[in-house]
Amino acid sequence: MNNPVSKRIASIDDDKIQHILVKKRMQLIDPSVEIFPFDDPDHALEWLGNNSVDLIFMDLNFPGLSGWDLLQKSGRFPKLP
Repeated sequence: MNNPVSKRIASIDDDKIQHILVKKRMQLIDPSVEIFPFDDPDHALEWLGNNSVDLIFMDLNFPGLSGWDLLQKSGRFPKLP
């Protein structure tokens, strides 16, 4: 039996509407896609340290840790795309 592997996408944005839009658009392309939404970049960074994803959609402007800072810190995780 052929069991397709679902894609895993992290959506990191402090705007919850963006999470909904990413999920709807990606599921139109592939209904088996898994979306992991994060409102807080620190929480996303912690989660990404222990999990792998195929794609990351991320806002760059956050209060506190910016998207650029998150990108720089995420470089220590070799599993990230």
